[in-house]
Amino acid sequence: MGKLDFLSHFIKDDTFDEEHALNELEVEQSQINLKQEKKQLLSVHSEILKKIERIASIRIPNNKDELLHLLSELSILVKANKLSTNDDEESRIRNQYFEALCEKYRQSIFKLESISPKDPQLDYYRNILLKQSNNDIESYKNKKNTGNTKNAENKVVVIIKILFFLLICVALFFLTAKYIKPILAVLGVIIVIFIIVKIIKRRKG
Repeated sequence: MGKLDFLSHFIKDDTFDEEHALNELEVEQSQINLKQEKKQLLSVHSEILKKIERIASIRIPNNKDELLHLLSELSILVKANKLSTNDDEESRIRNQYFEALCEKYRQSIFKLESISPKDPQLDYYRNILLKQSNNDIESYKNKKNTGNTKNAENKVVVIIKILFFLLICVALFFLTAKYIKPILAVLGVIIVIFIIVKIIKRRKG
């Protein structure tokens, strides 16, 4: 093996080692990122479970004044939070807390309705929950409409491409129409010659 061949072989091996090392680093980094994401999700899940437990442990009082005080505190939390429309795991976990909070708030309103159905503050607390629900529905609709708009845009692009292709085909047809008869005539002659040659070969055979 000459010096050049040896150097070329050495360089190839060195390049292969570098690429292999880079691939290993990428795989290792990907595994690290995956572990960090799982750790983050576990941390969020643990945090949300504790918050849900605190909400669940709240006792709904039978006393009207105490109940109004509780509704006042819960209404602040309901206003400060909202249902996420994102479709990722962390958002789904966090939504569990909001759902638990709204459920406790709803139970408290039902309790006030049973204790004092004509209480002037009842409509106020109902409207907070109704407004929050409407906001969540509106956010969901907006997200859905955005997705539908993108799909509609993609369909329009496909239709335009098809129409453009058909337009080119029509243009080519009219451009070559006057040459169709001569081309067909030439093809007919070639076919006839081909058949005659085949017949002659068979007779000779």
